[in-house]
Amino acid sequence: MPDYLVLGAGPIGAATTTALLDSGKSVTIGTRSGTHLPGCNTVIVNAADPEALVRAAERHLGIIVCTNPRYDRWPADWPPLIESVISAAAHTGCRVVLMGNLYPYGDPLEARMCPTSPELTVEVKGKTRAEISRRLRTAASEHGFTATELRASDYFGPGAGSGAVIGTPFFRRLLSGRTCWTPGDPDAVHTWSYLPDIGASLAALAMSGDDISGQTFTGPSSGDASIRELVALCQSSSPVRRIPAPALRAAGYVSPLVRELCTVLHQHTSRYVLDDSELRTKIGVVPTPLDVALRETVTALTTG
Repeated sequence: MPDYLVLGAGPIGAATTTALLDSGKSVTIGTRSGTHLPGCNTVIVNAADPEALVRAAERHLGIIVCTNPRYDRWPADWPPLIESVISAAAHTGCRVVLMGNLYPYGDPLEARMCPTSPELTVEVKGKTRAEISRRLRTAASEHGFTATELRASDYFGPGAGSGAVIGTPFFRRLLSGRTCWTPGDPDAVHTWSYLPDIGASLAALAMSGDDISGQTFTGPSSGDASIRELVALCQSSSPVRRIPAPALRAAGYVSPLVRELCTVLHQHTSRYVLDDSELRTKIGVVPTPLDVALRETVTALTTG
């Protein structure tokens, strides 16, 4: 039976699977649709169905939660999903690694975020993420399974797709010299997480022999840079423009996803940076430097 059950086959699930396979581990991919990734077993499972998830998780060492409900449905969809994961871990003894984000910290007022930073969020998606984190930690303590969380920043890299702020469409515009649009301030400094490093970090947390239960890690960080600096590092002549606020608001009237994005624009309008030193020292993760990660992303797009 495979070692790890990875829930979700999107960019982060795929990156995590690659890292596990490269480490000699076997993997089951669990999705609603039965998406198959090379080298893995596949199971069709609704992660929010406790009985189905218990069956899927049996005889695995760990569950790595890389799935993510639709952006505008977090408050409704995340609580039952995390309760299902808790049930599966309690019944099977599986270790749980949760892919998180920085939303619980709210607006850090330009302070560098770390695992001990105060959770200042007043926004509904951030409150949801903070609550499911607390619930998972409490349940792990009560039921005796290991649970940990990785809170990364916005990701980029090969396979990032269109859902990322600087995903594939952004880099295609950058490489063709067309205008690169950003919802925030193109000069605001931001920490960036390289997609393969996120996968490697989640895999390392799942395989760690140390007592890390209940701990949260921030990272990985390839470095801090503004959008304009990223374009310059890629030696692109593309102009960088901010999407006008009225245009964002207008789009929000017809798009629930854009409407939710507007509630967390602080992440893109001021300095938004993290500290990954604990991830580096405790887990041994060494993130890819930003210039190297950008070069690998560009190479993948131009040769793929």
